[in-house]
Amino acid sequence: MRLDAGQVPDQVGGRTASRSVEELGGRAPATDVIVGERFDPGHPGRSVGSAGDRARPDRSRDEASWAGLPVRTLAPVVERLPLRRFRDDRGGELLDLPRAPLPDPDTPAPVRFLPTWEALLLVHARRTEVLPESYRPLVFNTRTPHSMSTFLVDGMVPGTWRHEGGCIRWESFEPLLRVAGRKLEDEAKRLAAFHAE
Repeated sequence: MRLDAGQVPDQVGGRTASRSVEELGGRAPATDVIVGERFDPGHPGRSVGSAGDRARPDRSRDEASWAGLPVRTLAPVVERLPLRRFRDDRGGELLDLPRAPLPDPDTPAPVRFLPTWEALLLVHARRTEVLPESYRPLVFNTRTPHSMSTFLVDGMVPGTWRHEGGCIRWESFEPLLRVAGRKLEDEAKRLAAFHAE
């Protein structure tokens, strides 16, 4: 279904009619977007969406949280999807596409600069796999509820960054190993060049 700007779906999974924000009294709260009567939890194309998410932990819980449905409703759908299943160090399930290439197990996670509004940080439930709880108030707070731009080292957020004067300036919440700092500087140069284009 395609919606024009300012419209919200009347139902998801049911009718495809839409109402404008004006028809909703100038607001579009989440409660106005509901799952339709004909929602079929056995159909993997509904709320479960694409199986293209790469190695996401505990997909059933994430999908159920996003859809506002109990895990027991979506878990059978995820079970039927043709995915490769792995276990992380803590026993959590990781899912991947059946024939997607896998990196060597000893491949280090690259440093990455994440933008504001990064979905990885805006998860539906508080998880500390990427953003340690002690850093959450530094990334999300009343002055910046949209989040700060952050970066990853070894798959975890240890600081923030900003684009300023044609350069990428990063600040760490903790001391970093020298090798991580060099990798961040190299990636910062590539990101600054991208911004300059």
